[in-house]
Amino acid sequence: MMPEALSPDVFSSGDATVPVEQIHEVLRRVELTDGVASFSEQFVRELDERRGNATVYVLSTQGRVIAAAVVMEDGNTEVVLDPQFSDDAATLTEALIAPHSGGLKLWAHGDIGPVRALAQEKGLEPSRTLVVMSLPGAAAVELPSPEFPEGGYELLNLEQSVQRYGRDVIMKQWLDVNNQAFSWHPEQGGWDEQQLEQAMDTEWFNPDDVLMLWQDATLVGFHWLKRHSDQRAEVYVVGLADAARGKGLGTPLLTAGIAHMVGGDPMVETILYVEQDNKAAVKAYENLGFEVIERHVVYPYQSV
Repeated sequence: MMPEALSPDVFSSGDATVPVEQIHEVLRRVELTDGVASFSEQFVRELDERRGNATVYVLSTQGRVIAAAVVMEDGNTEVVLDPQFSDDAATLTEALIAPHSGGLKLWAHGDIGPVRALAQEKGLEPSRTLVVMSLPGAAAVELPSPEFPEGGYELLNLEQSVQRYGRDVIMKQWLDVNNQAFSWHPEQGGWDEQQLEQAMDTEWFNPDDVLMLWQDATLVGFHWLKRHSDQRAEVYVVGLADAARGKGLGTPLLTAGIAHMVGGDPMVETILYVEQDNKAAVKAYENLGFEVIERHVVYPYQSV
């Protein structure tokens, strides 16, 4: 049953009074119910680290948080709603974000949940779809060994690269390659050193799982990997410099990372995220045996 008409409390994400623990409790209940996390890592860290880069809207009833939305400065928004109120998801979601003026990009992870309900009620069409693709370990161990073309290419991990070339050189070239590879990307492109350092500042970061492809002293590509558990690994970011494209480096760089993470264990699943409309990339991953297992959809929403 929907509670009486509610007005959300509004906070900066840097505010110490944001009820972070209660929001986490709602997030836990939703993930147990739906099997999909409502907030991605970036949004969780925004709350936990009180970064102050977002606005937080919170609906509560009888002193208990039942819904929350985090709105980033660029309009990207994620919403969580207690499953107890799922029958009124669209109404509560609209009430939750009503104080925000301007356009929002509402994420529906798994294309389910309160944002999906609001989109259906309002007739919203997706503006972006990010798919998760999965490669079972049994298929990964059957991939051919990565072979780089002739040209003096050498694959080192981050720590080895720093030892050879120095941290300042590494960080500059890493940023250059990242920003060339993702000049089109809304989140990954246009980074500065602070953003790269922030991305590395996680509990799961391991310099052994950042593979860097060198040609002499020039970084031409990298494959940054993430271990979720002993049974799941992620192709977190893989990119090539502009000058390295069309030279047959992409597939061996990708498969080298997969081999590094799987280590011959058929029980280790590899996942990756890719834009659904990047048809060439999706096809290339399908050719390696990846299959789509989830869809994360953005619905554009204009507040009144």
